[in-house]
Amino acid sequence: MLGARLAPELSSMTAMQLMQAAKAMSGCGATVSESWSDAFLASTRQHLPSMNPQALVQLLSALHSLDISPTESWLRSFFIACPARGLLELRLSHWPQLLGALVGLKVRPEGSWLRDMYAACASALSQMSPQQVSDTAVAAAALGMSPPEPWVAALAAASMWKLACCSPTQLAAVAEALVALKAHPGPTWLQQYAAATDAAMLWCTGEELARLVAAAAALQHVPAAGWLQRVEAASHPQLGALSPAGLSSLAKAMQQLAAQPSLSWVYAFVSAAYPQLDQFDGGQLTGLFDALPALAPGPGSADLLVQICCQELPARHRERSRIQQQQKHQQHSAQQQRQQESGQQHSKRQGKVQNSQRQRGHKQQRSQHTKGKGVKHTDQSEQQRQLQKPSHKSS
Repeated sequence: MLGARLAPELSSMTAMQLMQAAKAMSGCGATVSESWSDAFLASTRQHLPSMNPQALVQLLSALHSLDISPTESWLRSFFIACPARGLLELRLSHWPQLLGALVGLKVRPEGSWLRDMYAACASALSQMSPQQVSDTAVAAAALGMSPPEPWVAALAAASMWKLACCSPTQLAAVAEALVALKAHPGPTWLQQYAAATDAAMLWCTGEELARLVAAAAALQHVPAAGWLQRVEAASHPQLGALSPAGLSSLAKAMQQLAAQPSLSWVYAFVSAAYPQLDQFDGGQLTGLFDALPALAPGPGSADLLVQICCQELPARHRERSRIQQQQKHQQHSAQQQRQQESGQQHSKRQGKVQNSQRQRGHKQQRSQHTKGKGVKHTDQSEQQRQLQKPSHKSS
C-alpha cells in the first residue's frame, strides 16, 4: 500500500527524500514490487554523482534491506560516484554496513577498488567498538575476496585489545573470521583470546562455548596448563543441551587440542550425543566417531560407554516422559489456579458493581421521598394561607 502510493512520486524526489522513502519501506517490513524497484533504481541513479560517501553507503545498505538487486549499469554509476579513496570520510558504523551490503547484494567490486577500500578501512579499525570490529571481520570473511595481508594484520591488532570487552558471540565471530581469512594472529593474540574465553566460560551458553573452543583449535592455539580443565568443567553441565553441530565441533576441537577429559565428561558427552545420532549429518558423524576414541580414557572405553548408553536409553526415555508429564500437570494446575483467581476477581468486581448500583438506587429513593415530602408540605402551607386570608365579601 505504502509502496503503491510512493511509486509515482519517486522520479520527482530529491536524494534525501528517496533515502527517507527507502527507510520507511524497510522499517515497516514492506515487500517492494519489481516496478517499484526499477523506479527506485532509476531515480537514485541520477542522484549518485551528487551524493557524499556516507549517503552512498546508506543507499547501498537500503538496497540490501529492501532486497533490491542493482543492475550492472547502476553499479557502474555507483562505483564511479564512490571512489574508494573517498571512503576515508566514512563514519565507523558505516564500514560494517558497506561490507555487509556488498555481501548481501553479492556485489564483487574490482580488485583496485577493493584494495583502496581496505586501505581506507584499516585506519578506522582501531577506533571501532567490539561489535563493529566483529561485524566488519565477519563481512570481510563472507565477501569471499581475500583482503590484503596488511588489512588482516590491522584487524588482528585492533581486535586484540577489544577481546576482553567482547560478548561470547562477538568473541567467537572474530576468531571464526580470522580462521576464514587464513590469518595467523600470533601468540600474544591467542593469549588474549584464551583469557577472554576464560572469562566468558562463566556465563556463555554451551553452543557459544563450543564455538569458542573450536575457533581456538582452528587457530592452532596451544593452551596453557589448566585451560582445558576449565573448558571441561564449564562444558560438562551443558553437554545435554548441545545440538549435533555443537557436539561434533566440540569433540573435534577437544581432540585437536589434545584434551584428556575425565571419564564422567566422556560419559556425559556420549549420553548427550547418542539419542541425537539420527540428526547428525555425515560429516558430523565422522568427526564424532573420529574424536571419541582419542578422548576416551583407555582403549575400548568409548565402545563400552556406548553400550552402557544403549542399555540406559529406555530408562532415560521413561524418566524424560515422566518429567514431561509432571511439567504438563504443573502447567495445567497453574492454569486452573489462574482461571480460578481470575473468576474470583471477576466475582468481586461484579459484587462491587452491584453494591454500587444498590447504593445509587437507595440514594435516588431517599431523594425522591424527600422531594415528595417537600411538595406535600408546600401544598399544605399554601392551603393554610388561603384559609387565613380575609374574604372581601364578608367585610
